[in-house]
Amino acid sequence: MNRHVSVAKWSTTVRKKSSCINILLISSLYILLAAIGGCDPGTGELRVRGAPTANAGPDQTVNTCSRVRLDGSASFDDPEGRLVDFEWEQIAPPGGERQDESIQFTAPRNEDDLIWKLTVTDNDNHTHSDTVVVHVRDRSVLFIANNETNSIISYEVQDIEEGVREERQAWALERDAPLWNRVPDTHLVGEETALDSPWDIDITSNSRDWPNFLLLVSNRRSNAVTVYRTETERVDVNRRPTIELSSAERFSINNPAALAYNESRRALAIVDDVENRIAVYGGNENTLFFIEDFFPDRSWVIEREDLDPQAVDIERSRKVDDSTFIYVANATDVTSNVMVFSHGAQQLRRILVYEGFDRLIDVVVKENTLYVLDGSDHEIYVFDGISAQVSNAEDLQVNIEPDVTVIVPNAGGLTS
Repeated sequence: MNRHVSVAKWSTTVRKKSSCINILLISSLYILLAAIGGCDPGTGELRVRGAPTANAGPDQTVNTCSRVRLDGSASFDDPEGRLVDFEWEQIAPPGGERQDESIQFTAPRNEDDLIWKLTVTDNDNHTHSDTVVVHVRDRSVLFIANNETNSIISYEVQDIEEGVREERQAWALERDAPLWNRVPDTHLVGEETALDSPWDIDITSNSRDWPNFLLLVSNRRSNAVTVYRTETERVDVNRRPTIELSSAERFSINNPAALAYNESRRALAIVDDVENRIAVYGGNENTLFFIEDFFPDRSWVIEREDLDPQAVDIERSRKVDDSTFIYVANATDVTSNVMVFSHGAQQLRRILVYEGFDRLIDVVVKENTLYVLDGSDHEIYVFDGISAQVSNAEDLQVNIEPDVTVIVPNAGGLTS
């Protein structure tokens, strides 16, 4: 009897001890979960209490060669900690690393998907990571100046190509081609714009003042260049220009026709087709925004008896003054050639001659390639490696041969 009672008491004691152990284990588990902070709701991973949360921002779709900004400012730590380090790493395709809360870079020239990883670290040396995808797409924009309606419109080139495909499909099926009548992306028109017989256009991103864009327009009737600054390539309807450069204030030029703006050199060249000369303004690469620092003593004028400028372009590369060239499509009654002037030395450097030149109407220089449009036969001549030919030639006049000749019926201008 006593033995049975003893056993019963022992069993009761065991059950009590088991209950205490279970309570202890459960309590320990709660303490452990509280210490590690539970699971990350996004990934399901266990996180240490007080660990930071990285936020690389939403995925982006950007244009080739445009400025990209990645912002990690939405990352946070718990109230008891603070973030001490932000590290960005391009993991696909493998690239560089940067350390800052927000970073900026220029998108590549080719379409691609860039994956960046942001890792944040707090003052307890806890880390957390997040990724963002930057979709780089080729989006070209065609700007059109209408000097009769005093307006500027633009279309995305891919939209135009889609319209061309629809037309070709209609012809293939022996149907009437559809009328390509779409609302433009840009429609700059109205009295507030100060547009007055707009003739030529140049648009460029100002990388030192990103994300601003500059749209420059030459106005023949008002003898002015109007400049519109905006955060996108689409300009609002009937908006005032950011700056209006007029002959009465800072310009001694009449009937501004063709123009070219070089972002890296902060230089603006304008063709005066009445006086047959070219006015060049700016050229100080340290200027943050060239418009506010325009002064007459920084300009020079290209003027020669054998010069009848039809178009102008400034070499689109960052170089020292003496090797930054201004290319001019020159078409006189006697001859047609491309004159090249040194921006730093402010003098004629070379005269490029080709027997096929007849009536040059436009010129573009990009990435060491010269494009020349001849209006008589609507031929576009392409010359590769032009910078070396200009720099290394010993004679003033240089005979050049095109690498490619493209015939484009009714071609009226070039841009890039």
